[in-house]
Amino acid sequence: MNKGLLEKLVSVPGFLNYSRLGEEDIEIRPGVFSPIYLNIKSIWRYPEILGEVTYELANLCSGFSHIIGIETGGSPYAVLISQQ
Repeated sequence: MNKGLLEKLVSVPGFLNYSRLGEEDIEIRPGVFSPIYLNIKSIWRYPEILGEVTYELANLCSGFSHIIGIETGGSPYAVLISQQ
């Protein structure tokens, strides 16, 4: 991923979530905690960034015959990647 895209992602409100030293970790699903959580759904409101992410993911998937996404947020990305 290029540095410019990474900077755009980090600037999206709600994309990067983290617990500070001494704070409790983030519960990412019941009973599962992490100090860092990336909310990939938060970029759906930013078409330019979503397009760049889709382009990068499509390049990573080049040569594959099937693309799937998990139901909690991956399905829209699978559709966008398959359209590339």
